[in-house]
Amino acid sequence: MKKSNVYIILASLIFMSSCATLDNNLVTSEFTTTSKIYRLNVGMSEQAVINGLAVQPYEISYDLNSGEKVLIWNYKKPHHEVRTSKANSEMALSPQTPLFKEEGVLYVYFKDGMMSNYYTDSGKKESTNLIRMNQQLNN
Repeated sequence: MKKSNVYIILASLIFMSSCATLDNNLVTSEFTTTSKIYRLNVGMSEQAVINGLAVQPYEISYDLNSGEKVLIWNYKKPHHEVRTSKANSEMALSPQTPLFKEEGVLYVYFKDGMMSNYYTDSGKKESTNLIRMNQQLNN
């Protein structure tokens, strides 16, 4: 085989391997994390929220009734795996490579350029369940 053919095949393999999909457990540039969401505070500017979440929103909408702008992000929740061989040792608590699994959606509302409130899809679901439970207890 010619030397030039070997280089072409090698370059093709390197190119194809670089296009391989990423592990789903890693946080990619299109996701923020729950730890960054916890740092948000009502009254933050839109730019401060974007900087704090370290990724651009994937969707922007407007609530014309209230005059609020809604920025929407995807996020991933942290996940900790313990190898069975280390389950009963202090090694289970040692820092490891951060893993992320379950995905969610974050909604952040802005009025006059300042954050007025935010919630996640899982928080909305849980709050609906709490309201139902409260109504059942009151009846």
